[in-house]
Amino acid sequence: MTKHHNLDHTGDHTSRDIPATAAEREPHHRDGFLLIATQMRTPQIFTPAALGAPDGAVCQSCTGRVSKDGHIWQNGSAERYCDPCARNLARETNAQVLAGISKWKASMVGGYDDDAVNTVLGSISEVSGLHLMCVWDYYDEYGPGGDSDFYVESDDGSLHYLAGDLYEWLSVPPDSEDAPEGPGDPTTWVGGPADIGPDDIALQDDQHNYALQDRQ
Repeated sequence: MTKHHNLDHTGDHTSRDIPATAAEREPHHRDGFLLIATQMRTPQIFTPAALGAPDGAVCQSCTGRVSKDGHIWQNGSAERYCDPCARNLARETNAQVLAGISKWKASMVGGYDDDAVNTVLGSISEVSGLHLMCVWDYYDEYGPGGDSDFYVESDDGSLHYLAGDLYEWLSVPPDSEDAPEGPGDPTTWVGGPADIGPDDIALQDDQHNYALQDRQ
């Protein structure tokens, strides 16, 4: 279950449970710490360059040659790395992300509004390279309202469900038995493809708030 917050225009927040399939909420890329390039916006993210390394491939970090049947990865700058070096660099990057967002732990325990979304999700997006977004039911003269949910937006505009422990880490009191130990590895935050897409978005604030209906 994922909590969806309902915001009325008195500023009060309520929540309700919306069922989602297990597949939708599971990390979309289960078999590694590396995310598809279109879902990341920072250079230190690595994607498969090929199933097998081409002849003569050289690791950017250790300068060792990669065997033809070995894995090779490349980052946003097309630099290539052998598997051990890519994993080490990615672990370092993920550790930096977790350190950079630590101040937002339990920051949404009481719910959230559009300002909190832009502050918290904006900060996490900047640090992680993922573009996190909140999709509301509607936007009217008072701002966004109705039920809402968090997603990850790819560079091509497609949406994925937010997966992993990030939402609970933000919204569950830290002394609760349901509170996760941490937000989890950033690579677990990208869930399965969402059932909404760019064509369903009626309005956005050019930051992290989106709405399905424009009631202004």
